Amino acid sequence: MNIKINRFLFSQTTIDSGSLTPHSTLVCKFTDPGEYQGIIMKGSGIVSRFKLNVLDERPSSRLSSLSTINSKETSQLTDVNKQVSDTSNQINIDLSNIMSTYTLRKGDYAVFYVSTGAGGYSIEIYRFEKGSQIKTFDSKELKDGVIFSAMVIRPGTYLITNTLNGAKAELVINYPELGKMKKILIPINIESNTKEIVPNKINIDPSQGLIFRINTLSRIRIELTKPEDRPLKLHREQFIIRTKGDEKFLKRFRMIPRK
Repeated sequence: MNIKINRFLFSQTTIDSGSLTPHSTLVCKFTDPGEYQGIIMKGSGIVSRFKLNVLDERPSSRLSSLSTINSKETSQLTDVNKQVSDTSNQINIDLSNIMSTYTLRKGDYAVFYVSTGAGGYSIEIYRFEKGSQIKTFDSKELKDGVIFSAMVIRPGTYLITNTLNGAKAELVINYPELGKMKKILIPINIESNTKEIVPNKINIDPSQGLIFRINTLSRIRIELTKPEDRPLKLHREQFIIRTKGDEKFLKRFRMIPRK
């Protein structure tokens, strides 16, 4: 069995809500029905575009209420209904493997994430209205109601900054030690407010989630300021192997992090 590991998961020390990677996710709610266009960028260059349809009602209710619909219309509505399930209120949009069209209901959520590679994507979404395009979402300037989640793996001290208003917080990622790691890692809720980030001091274990609730115009940046890279120490243990002749010693080494 071949196992593929994204090496960027373990090397990244800076996370930016305006530059999504496998460590970060954005969740945005769409309250207005209509036709939207999404633009995905890497730096200043456009990587791809996609179409987003926000429906005014549940497709399933339309199917049940229309008795005179023809077979072609039934097929079209069935295709839409597959994308917009009654049991789900979100669609997942992988910025590293984008589709041409997405469909969701009014009031549902779009989850933007990166599944492979180094990432570094930003997203802008425009709504078509009266012959013009109106920007409704920009990952470089998150508005009230958006949720940004991040996962930090490398132990050390980090600085969290809202680069749009200067609010700061301190994040400490504990060094993993046997017997001290939590079995269940519960995500930490954080609020990005007008003048502060709450809480302003956070202490978590590696890969424990951070969920930022955006209450003001924000761009969240998490940057490593002091890594905790402990050197490894070799502990040597001897095990006796008995033979028919003289005793022989087998040396085995065990690597244990130095405290």
